[in-house]
Amino acid sequence: MKFGLLSFAALAVAICQAAPASNAKHTYNCTAYSTHDLKWHSLDNDDFGYLSISNLKDDQGRPILTTLEKDGSPAKPVKFVRTICDPPEGTKGYMGIGKGSKSNGVSFGHIALESDQSKCVTATGLEKKGINFVLDKCHKQNSAVQLKQFFGEAVNGITLNFMGHKYGSQDKNYELHIGKGKGNPIEADFVGSKQSNSSVFFYWLKFPNQ
Repeated sequence: MKFGLLSFAALAVAICQAAPASNAKHTYNCTAYSTHDLKWHSLDNDDFGYLSISNLKDDQGRPILTTLEKDGSPAKPVKFVRTICDPPEGTKGYMGIGKGSKSNGVSFGHIALESDQSKCVTATGLEKKGINFVLDKCHKQNSAVQLKQFFGEAVNGITLNFMGHKYGSQDKNYELHIGKGKGNPIEADFVGSKQSNSSVFFYWLKFPNQ
């Protein structure tokens, strides 16, 4: 099966949090928005599939999101909960916007595992190449870890985009692709202010042909 580039910028959930003026920890209120099987879709060849959390683990024992199961078969559906996070009163919201959303209705938050909503999809790094996505403890306080858990809507509310930074500006972009390593994991490369050329997206709702 041929895989193309992944693009987090068009999907549905860019998740970034604006840091408060002080160094104090602030807890963000997150509520479940909807539940779906998390999917990927390649615009290069119109290929698509689900994401497995039972194939590989990183050196910290965290499940890595892969497009294949251990036996090499396509990943089976796994349900995730998309959460929308509002800032505490008196602080800036995600992406620097209050109520976890933009004026055009696009919203931001975390992607939590439905069967254990204390675990969220988390990038293994920021501003580097070869980033994987794993399941790690959800962080609802402003922190460096929380920056790795920010996703936001990208295209018509059906795709999600990894942000990894505080505001929804285009100064920090990531290109996504499907790796060639074991399990064909999803990988992201930081490209800075360069326009992302990713052509694979995380689908949040239905497959494009459904």
